[in-house]
Amino acid sequence: MQELRQDPNKIWMLNKALYGWPPSGRIWLDKVSTWLHDYGFYTLGNSGTLLMLDRRILPGDAGGIMLLNLYSDDSLGSTDNSVLWNWFMVDFKVAFNVLEKDPDYLLGCAIEWDPITGIKLDSGKYLREIVAKYDMTDIHSSPIPLPAGRKIYVNEEWNGDENLRNLYQRIAGSLNYAAQLRPEFLFSVSQLSRVMSCPTQENLSLARQVIKYIIG
Repeated sequence: MQELRQDPNKIWMLNKALYGWPPSGRIWLDKVSTWLHDYGFYTLGNSGTLLMLDRRILPGDAGGIMLLNLYSDDSLGSTDNSVLWNWFMVDFKVAFNVLEKDPDYLLGCAIEWDPITGIKLDSGKYLREIVAKYDMTDIHSSPIPLPAGRKIYVNEEWNGDENLRNLYQRIAGSLNYAAQLRPEFLFSVSQLSRVMSCPTQENLSLARQVIKYIIG
């Protein structure tokens, strides 16, 4: 407040924050998508976030193709012409306050590039964050996510423990995303997701069992 020459003993009350506001993601996507389409990008296939800029008809060294994939407030771009990319970033930074950097992480995955094998996404960073988030760093690992053939059925009676349900839903949500990166425990996570609204302590133990598998 002092920097604004206001009373240092007073604070401003925030009426509404854009970040975390449910419609904010859609508003941002609409705004940036409109700008990109006006710039010349067009969507590829049925995806609304994968876009292409085709400037191959430009003379000299400026011609080329650019691919851009949007992820909420993050994006990943690729081009066959650095001149075209630099021109685009100059215009893009005028319109938006963005930070440009070499790709290292995307959606929790480390980006590894090899001139022979190409680009690979390493999910290890996100999985380690899950283990640390639920305080299971020092727990022994498990060789399997769930016992073979184990199925989870909806509980007819729920004890109303909101704290347990909230914790279970957070763990199941984290594992749902992790399973897209590690499909071998996708079936186990699909079983955990069947009792999101009425989990028991046994269900929570099974969810932790899957995290033990991630540790290994």
